[in-house]
Amino acid sequence: MREFLYLNTELVDQFLAQVENGLYDEEAESERRSGERGGTAGVAIAPVNIEGTSTRTRESETSRTRRQTPESRFNRLHESAASMPESEYIMIDSADASNVYGQIQPMRLFRCDCYIDIPSIGRALAEPGQLQGIFDLMQTFAPERISSSDREVLNGLTALSGGVGESVICTGEIDEGQPTLVFDLKKNYLRVSVTDIEGDATVFGKVRKKWPQGENYPLLAVPGLNLFSRADRRRMQASGTSSAPDGLAVEGPGVTVSVVAIYR
Repeated sequence: MREFLYLNTELVDQFLAQVENGLYDEEAESERRSGERGGTAGVAIAPVNIEGTSTRTRESETSRTRRQTPESRFNRLHESAASMPESEYIMIDSADASNVYGQIQPMRLFRCDCYIDIPSIGRALAEPGQLQGIFDLMQTFAPERISSSDREVLNGLTALSGGVGESVICTGEIDEGQPTLVFDLKKNYLRVSVTDIEGDATVFGKVRKKWPQGENYPLLAVPGLNLFSRADRRRMQASGTSSAPDGLAVEGPGVTVSVVAIYR
């Protein structure tokens, strides 16, 4: 049984509608059962005793309507994906994790087990209210420890959080030496709190792009949070300068993903 931590119902419906040529919200089911009831009847006419058996057939029918839920729709999508060719869908586990970068290709659906982490910048942008709370406490009990630059950083993060939308930046670590997954999760599709998303889990999604070893990818350029253009990143990479400060980029090899579901 899957415990969903994140489920993007919009993507589930988009993909499932293509696989099944449409969507249905419910289906009717009926079940008919039949059985026999019997008895023994006898007539005694001396000196002859005549006995006979009589039966009656009973039938019953049960009807029900099965309503589809986001979880059941995902299960149908998952089952359909399992029958797709490798050119369209791939499952990655520990047994074949040695060549993940070669197996994952853009526009391909995939499923893999990984450790989900929320980088520091992701935490700050996802929950700026917590930073504000800590800042307020320090301002009350230790105001001398707060500099003007600290105030500027907090104000900048708060403004940036409001500008990037309701998303949470995450990374997925498949195995040592394997490419890092980078993705953003829409908060309205989270089933748990931001911190509870961390840990070992299964990710089902679609590959957007990948970048090789030797290149890095700014965390603030994940889908939906594009602050650097592709041309800018290439120019910075070619000049030997990083396209983002330390802690704000993921070194290659890596893969950006549109996440459909995360579950345990």
